[in-house]
Amino acid sequence: MNEVQTVRLILICLLVMSLAYPVGCASKGSLSRQLDMEEQRLKEQAQKEQEVKAKPSREVISAILEKERASQQQAQKEQAERDKALAEELASERVLRKQAERDKALAEELELAREREIRKQARQEKELSEKLFNEQIQRLEAEQEQARREQLERENALKSLIERERLLTEQVVRDLKEKEEIHRERIEKEKERLEQALAAQKEEQKALTARMEQDRINWEQALLKQAEKEKASRDQEIKHLKEKIKPARDAAEFASILFDYDKASIRADARDILKRHAERLQKQKNYRLTIEGHCDERGTNEYNLALGERRAREVQRYLVSLGLDQSRIMTISYGEEMPVDPRSNEEAWARNRRVSFVVSLE
Repeated sequence: MNEVQTVRLILICLLVMSLAYPVGCASKGSLSRQLDMEEQRLKEQAQKEQEVKAKPSREVISAILEKERASQQQAQKEQAERDKALAEELASERVLRKQAERDKALAEELELAREREIRKQARQEKELSEKLFNEQIQRLEAEQEQARREQLERENALKSLIERERLLTEQVVRDLKEKEEIHRERIEKEKERLEQALAAQKEEQKALTARMEQDRINWEQALLKQAEKEKASRDQEIKHLKEKIKPARDAAEFASILFDYDKASIRADARDILKRHAERLQKQKNYRLTIEGHCDERGTNEYNLALGERRAREVQRYLVSLGLDQSRIMTISYGEEMPVDPRSNEEAWARNRRVSFVVSLE
């Protein structure tokens, strides 16, 4: 009984020693499997002890020790193999972890590069949109300034015509007044001369007094009639001058209309202008209208002459559709020969693509 207890104690010590070595390097799964194997081995060992109870104790101990040594060696080999496999798994895991970290870093770099590219593209698009917006604003301001200058020029021209008409009228009135004053002075002088002659010859020509008085009256009436005729003639001249000046003043109010590049169709903004022109021509029955077609400098002379003619005829058809008599409207094309702006840029070309109007009396 003591020998059996000694063998059990030795087995327990060997088991503890064998378990103490792989605890630091094996995983929980390996330790559990090792404990199961040791438990199975102890059961087998207990069965063998019961079988060899009849044999001498020293031989039993020797056999047990021999088997324990062989078992321990086998366990150590298995543990070494397990440690090697575990080390290979850990190495493979570390490689995979490093590969995953590299992939993650690469993905982060790609994401950062993509974000930087997106931000750069967005910044460029924003700068481009701001540039286009500023150019549009500048172009609109330039067009407004040009329209304001043209309106100011038309107003100045109209004022100049009105002032010229006023000065001409004042000059005519002054001339009439001067001539009337001259005629009056002449009449007064003639009257005085006749009175003096009558006074000198009063005693000698008493018989002729009545006739001379009648002659004087007739003379005065003739002079007055002559003065009235001259005044009527001056009034007629003033009226004729006003009639000549009026079409010129009205022509300044017939604004030109603009066309799109290489187009002969009338734009929407030009239709309102043409309606106002038609209303004015319907009121002034004695006016004749000449429509002049113009183009910018791009294209051949022949093509621009044909394009200007198409534009003029398109305007003529539109005015006729508004109720004007076609016989009062003439068309002519100057092509690119009469630009209002001699520069070679988009602004000048837009001003030169036009139809202008010339008003005259029938």
